Amino acid sequence: MNNASFSYKQLVSVLDMIYRGRPFQFASLFIDMYAKDKNSLEEEEFTNLLMDCAYISELNRYLYTKESVDKFEVEIEPYQKRIESIKQHLSTIYENYPLSRDNLSSYLNAYLPSFGKAYEYLLWQKFFKKSDENHDNLDFWPPYLLSSEISTISDIDSIVWLLACSIELDESVWKVIYAVTLHGQSLSRLCSEVLDYGGPTILIIEDTEGGVFGCFTREVWKSKTDFREDKSAFLFALAPHFGVYRSTGSDSNNLFLNSTSNPHLPHPIGIGFGGKLKSYRLWIHEELSSGESRSSCNTYARGKISSSTLFKIKTLEIWGCGGLKAEDLQLRARVAEEKEIEKRRKVKKDFVLETWDSGPARYIMDLAGKTGVSEPFLEDFRKIKAMKEKQRADEAEKLRQRKEANY
Repeated sequence: MNNASFSYKQLVSVLDMIYRGRPFQFASLFIDMYAKDKNSLEEEEFTNLLMDCAYISELNRYLYTKESVDKFEVEIEPYQKRIESIKQHLSTIYENYPLSRDNLSSYLNAYLPSFGKAYEYLLWQKFFKKSDENHDNLDFWPPYLLSSEISTISDIDSIVWLLACSIELDESVWKVIYAVTLHGQSLSRLCSEVLDYGGPTILIIEDTEGGVFGCFTREVWKSKTDFREDKSAFLFALAPHFGVYRSTGSDSNNLFLNSTSNPHLPHPIGIGFGGKLKSYRLWIHEELSSGESRSSCNTYARGKISSSTLFKIKTLEIWGCGGLKAEDLQLRARVAEEKEIEKRRKVKKDFVLETWDSGPARYIMDLAGKTGVSEPFLEDFRKIKAMKEKQRADEAEKLRQRKEANY
């Protein structure tokens, strides 16, 4: 925190509140730390605050995996881009500096509610981690993107930082659960990876113009022909401009996913957020190669998402933010669904097997001198049954192993 001035009294006060789990007002703390007049922030002081947070966030990430900081370095340029986008967004709300305590507090609460966690985690890491083993660990911040090499989103670390500032989450480890570069550009494959994931998720897109945007939702993904409600969901833009567009509560059209066609219900196939059917705030076409966005709807706050109304997708990913618990819930849901499907299949199989093997159809075939013609048909059913039983056994074993790993 090279740009901040911090008295010993302030440090002790903040450490005491962190240790005791008491909430405190970060906006006032930042004013005290960075403002020369101790009342408001000038533009340069606000820039210093943002840059220090980015630096501390990278330091937190480094300390999470390393014992020494001897080789610690920060790639500044991506963070400078994110910081400039924040300042441009701020200028659309407050025209002139300096930034008062109330204005800073309102902005952070509305758009960057987790901004102060970088300081909180660093101070806890430095002063409490080794001295008090019984103290409940603070969640690591910013979150660590597991297997981040899978992601092809540009400037991934600075993107994760800005998203982490915008989201209030307890889970410290995020995971890429779907990526077009890994799983293929297919809505059905996306569904196979994402449906029933039992935790919050981030759908993030990078388009061919360099824009990065998407949606955060806590709702479990299901393929339906109508919208699903999630008042905690919000749309975001991270590059080249910044914006967070939270749910207005005016309607329940937060999330739409339909992966199957039905001639009797001609609903569009694809992924949508906000707006109304066939006129979505953000829409991703079935082939996952293009989409469209609008700047306003009743569902989410007004603001530009992508630079162009029509966009082409360079990469699309979905990040799971629910940890192992969410993966367990997904696995349980799939096992339960497979059991239900198998139950329905068994009824049909028993009927068919009885009809061909011992029913009137077999008797008629015998009379006609065609005994045995049904054997290949029956053999196919036996193979299918054996294959499904093996799949169920494999799923049950995976669930058992995951439980043991958690304990």
